[in-house]
Amino acid sequence: MLLPLLASLAVLAQQPSGAAGADIAAILEAQRAKHHLPAAAAWVSRRGDPVAVASVGFRRADGSDPVTVDDRFHIASVTKSLNAALIATLVDEGRLRWDETIEELFPEWPVHRGLRRVTLAQLLSHRSGLAGFRGSADFADAPTLSGDTLARRRQFVQWLVAQKPAGEAGAFVYSNAGVTVAAAAAERVTGAAWETLMRERVFVPLGMTRAGFGWPGRVDADEPWGHYLRGARYMPHDPRGSFEGLDVLAPAADVHLSIRDLGAFLADQARGLVGKRGLLMPETYRRLHGFTGEPAMGWMASRARDGARLSRHDGNAETFYAVAIVAPDDAIEIGVLLNAADAAAANEIVAAIWQRFRAAAPPKAGG
Repeated sequence: MLLPLLASLAVLAQQPSGAAGADIAAILEAQRAKHHLPAAAAWVSRRGDPVAVASVGFRRADGSDPVTVDDRFHIASVTKSLNAALIATLVDEGRLRWDETIEELFPEWPVHRGLRRVTLAQLLSHRSGLAGFRGSADFADAPTLSGDTLARRRQFVQWLVAQKPAGEAGAFVYSNAGVTVAAAAAERVTGAAWETLMRERVFVPLGMTRAGFGWPGRVDADEPWGHYLRGARYMPHDPRGSFEGLDVLAPAADVHLSIRDLGAFLADQARGLVGKRGLLMPETYRRLHGFTGEPAMGWMASRARDGARLSRHDGNAETFYAVAIVAPDDAIEIGVLLNAADAAAANEIVAAIWQRFRAAAPPKAGG
């Protein structure tokens, strides 16, 4: 893990431009005022070199504490991008394979015949045939779980893979369950909980010092609270309440982090896509982003009209919103964090940042 750590230290030593930071703050403040957002934060880099980072607004809509670039925001489904990177570290080490099947991943468990040949890659690319598990209805038949989070996740996955899948393997169906099965495979081969693996294999090597799990306000009440819309106003959501994600599905949607943390992750992904070794081997980054001709894992990959490649993932926690973008052909990475679930505002921020910071003629990829 020494090389990723040295790479992350080199990036953190570089400071974004003050003028660029003022520009990004102006973009955020304009959208915050337009959409009545409590707070917003954003990051921009070019192939891993920091350009700008800024935050505006308040930790709570009913408070006066200003948000900072070190404050934690929940990123919901952007967690999937980090989870894919975590599992990729095990593939690079030869402890897992992309073509390994569920039957091979869990040889001691009964696996439904419709899932036996589903691969690790299909689990991470939403092509497993498993149901989405995006709402309570999907859990209607699930068993009662007991023990710590590791035990509960194992029980859930063991039950899940024995059930008839909701669809056919190979077809795209967005699935929190599929991602969780992949995470359980990582837990099985290492003997460690997914949360521990995420800290040891992603957060620490990349210098993501503020990253963790669950609502930020449960770590510290002074961290930003999420907000929900009531009428035309955003109201603070008390993180100590009963509304929270299911711990067994945490690998799909339960990381929190600061905008600097998100930037460190995006920068590592960007450097990897131009051939530089970081957390992963260069070819592994390309595989995750679908640049090898197979479906992306942990990202939604697309191409612009001019053929430029773009990887993006959004996360909606109903009280927070996050966007992560890596666009290697345009030489730009963008991260946006909001403490309100406003997709329209997030998209307008991304568009304004893209227009301001995207290079007219992207520098050639090095490495």
